[in-house]
Amino acid sequence: MGFPVLSRRARVRAAIATTLASTLLLAGCAGGDEPDAALTDPATPPAASATTPADEAVAAAAPAANLTDGCVDAYDETVDYFPEKVTFDEASGVSVTYANAYKVVEVAVPFSEEGAPPFTAVLVQCGTPTPELSGDLEGAVVAEVPAMEVVSMTTVNLPHFDALDALDHLAGVGTSAFVTTPAVLDAIESRGLEDFADTNGAADRERIIGASPELLIIDAFGATLLDDVRSFAEAGVPTVINADFDEASPLGRAEWVKYSSLFLNREAAATATYAEVADAYAATAAEVAD
Repeated sequence: MGFPVLSRRARVRAAIATTLASTLLLAGCAGGDEPDAALTDPATPPAASATTPADEAVAAAAPAANLTDGCVDAYDETVDYFPEKVTFDEASGVSVTYANAYKVVEVAVPFSEEGAPPFTAVLVQCGTPTPELSGDLEGAVVAEVPAMEVVSMTTVNLPHFDALDALDHLAGVGTSAFVTTPAVLDAIESRGLEDFADTNGAADRERIIGASPELLIIDAFGATLLDDVRSFAEAGVPTVINADFDEASPLGRAEWVKYSSLFLNREAAATATYAEVADAYAATAAEVAD
C-alpha cells in the first residue's frame, strides 16, 4: 500500500470566479449603446494582432519566479509553475525532476540493501491537481509546496531556513537544546517555537500529529525509518527524510540546501547560497593546495 495523498489547503475560489465572471460580462456589455464600428467606418480594417487572447492569458498566468507564499489561483496545465529550478551536481544521494506543476524528489535510503528503491516524494504546487501516482510514483509521499509550516526534527536542515530567508516557515524543531543556529535560537525565544522530541531526540509522535504541520523532516536513521514515514503520512503529516550525512564530500553535503529549498519553492535562493559556499570552498582549497 502506498503513502496516502495529502492536501494542505482546500481553497474555495467561488468569490474569485464570480468576480471574474462579472468583470467579463461588464466588459462584453461596455459600449453597448454605441454604433457598430464596422458600420460607421467600413473602410478601416481591424488591427492585426500577433497574439490571441488565449496566448495573453497564458502569459499572464505564467509566473516569472516560483511561488513562495501562496497557491495558484487559476491553474493552466501548459504553464510551468517552477521557472526557478535546481540540479544536484556534487550530491549523489538526492535528485529532482520537474513537471509543470509538480516535482519528483528521490533520496537514496542510507543503510538499505543494494538495489533498494529510493525514497520518493511528489511535491505538488498548491492550487494544482495531484498527478496520478502510478508506475515509479506509486507509493510516493505527496506534499504541497510551498510548505508554510515545517517541523524539522533534524538540526542540519535548520541553517537552510535562515539561508533561504524562510524562518517564518519553521513551525517547530526536534530538541531545542541541540539547536546551534543563532537565528533559529532567536526564533525559539521570540516566537516560542516548540520542541517535538524529548531530551534524547526521540520524536513525540502524538504532539507532532496533534500540531499537524504541513511538512515533517526527519533524519534517515533507524530500521523503522520508512515505517515511521508511513505512520506519520497516514496520520495526515507529509513526511520526508534527510540523508545529507551519507554524502562522501563536503560540497555534496552542502548542496543539500537545495533539497530543503524544494519544499519552500526557494530554488533561486538555494542556488545562490550554494554558489557562495562552493566558491569559498574552492578558494580555501587553493590556498592549501600544497
